[in-house]
Amino acid sequence: MPQPSRRAKKSRLTLRAFAKTLGVSHTAVEKGVDSGRLKESVGWDRGRPHIKNASLARKEWKDGASRPPPTTSASAPAGNGKDKGPTLSEAQRQVALERVVALRLANRKKDGELILGSEARREAFECARAVRDSVLNVADRLAGELAAESDTVRVHTRLDAELRKALELAAEVIAPGE
Repeated sequence: MPQPSRRAKKSRLTLRAFAKTLGVSHTAVEKGVDSGRLKESVGWDRGRPHIKNASLARKEWKDGASRPPPTTSASAPAGNGKDKGPTLSEAQRQVALERVVALRLANRKKDGELILGSEARREAFECARAVRDSVLNVADRLAGELAAESDTVRVHTRLDAELRKALELAAEVIAPGE
């Protein structure tokens, strides 16, 4: 067995650095972590494994070599092992996170903070239609009165007042009582 490098004496090693101290490939060390061969000596940081105790890891590696390799079950996926999916615990964690998100959304919907997109589009359409109808009716109501008026200031004042009235009416239709 090769002598441990100066980096191996630090309290924390990457799997690749630990593999160099053993003289094996880093994928072999990754498989050792996945299979449980390296268990007590492995720490996790942001979902990535590292060797937290190099001497214990060397002992676990040596002890694991004397055990027979685990047999592969018939249900295990065939292939070279490079396309392995998430572990069971990772998959369970993802499911739990999705449930939390779904529950939060359901609670916000129940509290009235969220609505369905289709409801929002329908309400937006109804609001726009109420504003359009209210503004377009101004011309029909004032056409005769403004045609007879020659004073531009009075035309402007009357038109401004009617448009404001129409928009306030539309606002009352859209959000009554607010």
